[in-house]
Amino acid sequence: VAESYVNCNIWLWRYAFSIKNIFYRRNWEVERLSG
Repeated sequence: VAESYVNCNIWLWRYAFSIKNIFYRRNWEVERLSG
């Protein structure tokens, strides 16, 4: 149970990190195009 819990946390962390990168990259592109 503990191992599956750790794997779930790693998956959630990767998922949140990838979403943050997508939003950050999108905002950077918008600022670059508008700037």
